[in-house]
Amino acid sequence: MIHIRIVIAPDSFKGSMDAIEAATSLKKGLENVLSDVKYDLFPMADGGEGTIKVLKYYLQDSKIIKTKVKGPLNREINAKMLYNPKCNEIYIEMAEAAGYMRLSKLELNPLYTSTYGVGQLMRRALDYKPKRIIIGLGGSCTNDGGMGFLNALGVDFYDKNKKIIPLGGMNLKDISEVVFNNFDSKFNKIELIVLTDVKNPLLGSNGATYTFGEQKGGDEATLRKLELGMENYASVIEDKIKKNIRDLEGVGAAGGLGFALQLFPNVKVIQGTNYIASIANIEKNIKLADMVFVGEGSMDTQSMQGKAPIGIATIAKKYQKHVIAIVGLLNCSKEELKPYGIDDVYLLNTDTSNIEKLLSEAPKNMEKIGKYLGKKIRNK
Repeated sequence: MIHIRIVIAPDSFKGSMDAIEAATSLKKGLENVLSDVKYDLFPMADGGEGTIKVLKYYLQDSKIIKTKVKGPLNREINAKMLYNPKCNEIYIEMAEAAGYMRLSKLELNPLYTSTYGVGQLMRRALDYKPKRIIIGLGGSCTNDGGMGFLNALGVDFYDKNKKIIPLGGMNLKDISEVVFNNFDSKFNKIELIVLTDVKNPLLGSNGATYTFGEQKGGDEATLRKLELGMENYASVIEDKIKKNIRDLEGVGAAGGLGFALQLFPNVKVIQGTNYIASIANIEKNIKLADMVFVGEGSMDTQSMQGKAPIGIATIAKKYQKHVIAIVGLLNCSKEELKPYGIDDVYLLNTDTSNIEKLLSEAPKNMEKIGKYLGKKIRNK
């Protein structure tokens, strides 16, 4: 008889499985072989896509709030937030209003996309008079520095001819003046917690544009335009507030939305994985476990900056637990991951030539790899 305890704590596999589905599929495969094992399921998120769903999993008394907002290309969409009446908190996932999932691949273009809808979510949150707003950054298709977000909250941007600046990253270069007259003073009494998985500054080779702009549809010429615009935008804002914030850790998150959030008086930036892990109380269970499984759709060097699998593996390393990562794609070496506590890495499917098939069959493949690993564990 095998008497072991396994913690299963994957992030979402974007485009194929949310974190809850990934965890349950893996458990189903493992228990097909290891039926006498204690399984602890902890679906994870780091602030990006799927954060609201994961928070709802742990905060079962919380309520989903549905509202209409403008999507990244100004089309009206349905978005959701989460309200926890017990502690009077609102949870916002920026990807709900301005994430990749809102556009087709052909529509991706950071010159035109906007965070206006995220600002509308924030404004809607005020209706609940929350003590605290928690906003997750990640999975954005935008690179507007949060200009649209601020505009939705009553901040106006003008060009040198005193004309209103249109939405979109391409227009940052034309900003000459920023006016905060209509910015809601209610935010002065609200604590704002920003969840992010990156530490990037706003500008430069490691900034929002050059690190993430290409994956949002920007070519080399586009990135140069966006970076020049972002420099101008940052200068106008910083001149207005008499403070340098462009180099703060994490302000490059979500296409620079992290920069705009620094304008709130009671803001605190924390690692999204650490926050979710705390809500879930996962460390207690990792301490008691014999083995920990983590996972995400694509693991690469960006994962090492604090994405969910690395965050969980770091906790597990404190207690010398064996950590296995299951990923859709691996774009770094297994050796690079070992210092972060990941001992083994397995691909959902070794044939990655047909990405569409890989995405559609992800739950089935997760169950299969669970069976395979279950046999390996049993035979040890």
